[in-house]
Formats: sequence, structure tokens, C-alpha cells
Amino acid sequence: MVLSVETGTVQSDDSGDVVSQDITVGFSPKAVIIWGQLVVETFQNAQGTCSISYGFCDDADNNVSMSCGNIDATSGVTKSKRRQNTDSVLSFLSTADSQTVVKQASCTLGTNKFTLTWDTNETTATMLHWIAYGGDEITGVQTLTSETTSSNGDTAIALDADCQDIENGKGVVFYLNCQLESENDVAFNVHFSMGFATDAGTDSGFMIDLGDDDSEGLGSEPRTQLSETRMWHHFNARTNADLSQAYLKAFTSSGMTMFVSGAEATKTRFNGFLVIKGGLWEAGSETNNTSTGTKMTDTTFKPVGLMTGAVLRETAGRDDQVSGSLQIGATDGTTDICCGTSIKETALPTVIGVSADNTACCKMQDPDTPTGILSEAVLDSFNDTSFTLDWTTSDGTARKFIWLAVGEADPAAEPPAAGNFTLSGRHATELLDKKKKRDSPPVLVGPRREQLIPLEFTFLTKSTVVRFPKETMKMKSTLVRKESANLNLKSTLTRTVSGKIHMASILLAKAEYLLKLEGKTLKSYSARTDVIKEFLLRKLGEINDNDDK
Repeated sequence: MVLSVETGTVQSDDSGDVVSQDITVGFSPKAVIIWGQLVVETFQNAQGTCSISYGFCDDADNNVSMSCGNIDATSGVTKSKRRQNTDSVLSFLSTADSQTVVKQASCTLGTNKFTLTWDTNETTATMLHWIAYGGDEITGVQTLTSETTSSNGDTAIALDADCQDIENGKGVVFYLNCQLESENDVAFNVHFSMGFATDAGTDSGFMIDLGDDDSEGLGSEPRTQLSETRMWHHFNARTNADLSQAYLKAFTSSGMTMFVSGAEATKTRFNGFLVIKGGLWEAGSETNNTSTGTKMTDTTFKPVGLMTGAVLRETAGRDDQVSGSLQIGATDGTTDICCGTSIKETALPTVIGVSADNTACCKMQDPDTPTGILSEAVLDSFNDTSFTLDWTTSDGTARKFIWLAVGEADPAAEPPAAGNFTLSGRHATELLDKKKKRDSPPVLVGPRREQLIPLEFTFLTKSTVVRFPKETMKMKSTLVRKESANLNLKSTLTRTVSGKIHMASILLAKAEYLLKLEGKTLKSYSARTDVIKEFLLRKLGEINDNDDK
């Protein structure tokens, strides 16, 4: 089974027309997360008006997103606004008033692509960043909005049948919110909050938030927040008072349960979710390296994709009127992306920063000098039980970021690399029927015990070129049965050969162990199955010859 992840960037359509725009993906996506800055047409870090949007789309083409606008170098009173959207994956607010929607798109998923339909389309080529998830390990996906209107305590959220009964670590809940009491509406001030949870239980969730109050016309009063125990934590942008907070309490047979508390826990607010069932997921927090160089973060599996979020905090919690930035990054192991905004704590006029990047997966922008970067990292490697970031810039201060890793629950066995291998002359009880015990030829022990392969060939490269012995062997009748459509090939030979030998339970637990070509499936190379068949036939012939002697 496969779990696929791909990250990328693309410029939005700038025709000004109502138009559909296809973005190609290397697989058919089941979920897409997309974000970007309206005025950022190229990869850069700059001072400028912010109009940022972040949204989800599932394979039923449900969309939800949030938007914020914050005008740079203004002395006005109404410089910042926010909006939450239930019918679009991106919705950008005007850089003139931070209120009018000037560019908006819905999203649909298709075969090896997703499509953005721009129903409002300002003539600006906006740089968009996206991460797509797919593969047959993902068995359920749902995008939805939910109101938190209950009293302090449990809030049950119903999910579709294929997203119910998620096991801890085998699914994820993404979250977005800008603290609005009504959908598809605009309100004063900035609140831009995103998070995720992979394990349900007390104090389960990770989130970041950037808020800014401008209602008194006194300039920027930003507040940054990072939590290692909450899915969301609403607060008053002016007074910094807590409003409501929640963590993912349980995955259930009908969906999931949030535990909501706080002074305004009963107040209606709309939250956006993307739920994915299947694969392996793990969330955590980490600090950047305090010098340039690599830093490794432990996981419980080998990641195939990573998301990050940073808000310039050295510890978990929330600051009161301190300059900050919010950056969302991702990588699929090949392409690093990152995008965000910054706010300087200052009297009028305001200082707002914007950024877009396709060379970093984690970044901390300098809000005092938005063209500058305090720390940033590229992915160095995904490892068996960790990921390693290479911090190419560091100002020496350790600041936290949250991260979300995804991996395959049933990864295909990797073919051996080129080189020499140790042989062992194990007895043939694993290879031959118990009625006929005899010594086996030398075998190469694979990464799993059932992968005991008689070694009559040589692995030459990681793409597994096979060399057979020169001598000709008699080929007898055979029966090769393919046990599953995805060609895991639990192949068994059970036919009697010349009445002499029964060869049973020759288990090739992953056919890719022999013949996997990087990035391909065996099904795409059906001729290669004949190589396996020929090899097994030759082995039968060899055993039969020896027995005749």
C-alpha cells in the first residue's frame, strides 16, 4: 500500500476572468492544503501589505478557508480584517481596504491534478503554496466546518463513516480558525490560527496563532501564540484575555470529540477541519538550531512528508504586544516551500512583512526588518525514525516551531543497495515442504524473516538489476498465484515436479524487494514478473536435477 505526498508552488491565474486553473500532481490527490500571499508574485521576503489565505479541500470537493489582511505603512484605524469561508479554498482580501474579496477560488480534485476555479479574479499573479496527500493507505478524508456552541465540556463532531474510529497515530485532524462568529463574513483585527492533532486524549493538539488589534488606531499590537496542548486557543486581540480553548479528546465511532473550555466556550464560533484517516501521523514541537548546520528530530516512523509552523516564540504560550511572524512550511523530501507574514509592534505607521519561498521548509521572518530572516531551514533528509533539517540561517536564538510528519503504515521493502552481501547456508525448512527436508542453497536474508531469497543472482544497483547463473536449468511446470491486485505477490509454487519434490510456501513478501524500480510499481512492469517466474522455475529445475542424482 502507498501513501503519497507532494508539495509545490504555482502562480495563480492573472487574467482577471472567471477561469479554471489545473495544477498537476504526480498522483490523484485525496486532500489538498493550499496557502499564499496576494501581493507576492515572486519568491521574496519584503515589507508590504499582507493579504494571506489558507484552506483545505477534500476528495468530495468540500472547501473551507480563512483569510486575513493587514495594510502596511498606514495611519488609518481600520487597517486589518479577517474572514472565514465555507465555499472557497482561497479568498484574498483587498490590499486597499483589507475587506473586499478581490481574488477567490474553489477547489476540486481530479486524476493527477487539482483544479482552482477563480470566480473572483484580480489581475495579480499570486504565488501559491500547496501540499497534496493521496494513495490507497488513505481510506477516509473529510473537510467540514463546525460550530462550538456547547457549554464547557465535550463537543461531539460527527464525521462521515470512512473517517470514524480513527486510531491514535493513524489519522490526523487539521484545524483553521480566525475567531469569527459567522461564516463568509468580515470582521476587524487579525486572527490567523492553524493547528493539528494526531493523538486524541487530554491536552492533545498543536497550534500557532498570530493576532493584531488596530481598533484604537494606535498602530500594530501583535500577539503570537504557540500551544503544545491545544487545537485552538481563542483570545481577545486588544486585551489579550483568554476566550475559549479546546483539545482533541477522543476519536469515536461517530467522529471525534473536542473538549472546550473558557469564558466564552458557549459563544458560537466557526472552526474549519480537514480529517484524514489512514497512514502514520505524528505531531510535535522543536526548536531551530542555534547555529547553522543540521539538527535531527525523532519520529516513530520514516516520514514521507512534513509540515511546519512558526511564530517567533521561545517557549509555548502567548506574548502580549511583541513583534511576531507566522510562517507555514512543508516538504515532500524534494521540494521545500514556506509562506507567511510578519507584524512589528509599533506606533503608526504600521510595518507589515510578507514572504514566499520555494527553498525552505521552515522559516522565521524578522518583523523589525521584514526583508531579513532570523532563522530558516531546508530538509536535509527523511530517516528511518527521524527527520533532519539543515539550518542555513540562524541568529543564535532557539525558537519553537510545531511540526507534523506523515509516513506509510505498510511501506514497500526497499531493494538492497549495490555492494557485497553476507550469505548463510540455512536449512531449507522455510523453502521446502516439510515432507522433504534438505539443505537449501545459500540465501540472502531480507529485511523481514519471510524474505529468504535463494541467492543465485547478484544485486548490481539500487534499482535491482538481476544476474542469473550462466548454466541452463531444466524448467518444469509451475503454478504462480498472484494473491492481490497490488502485486504484493505472495507467490506459492505447489505443483509436483516429476513426482520428486514439493516446493511449498516460497514467500516473496514484497515483490518490490526483487524488482522495485524507484518511484514505480511492479504492476507497471508486468514483464518483470516473468523474471521472477523464470527464476523460480530454474530453482525447481535445479532441485529436481540434484534429487535425480
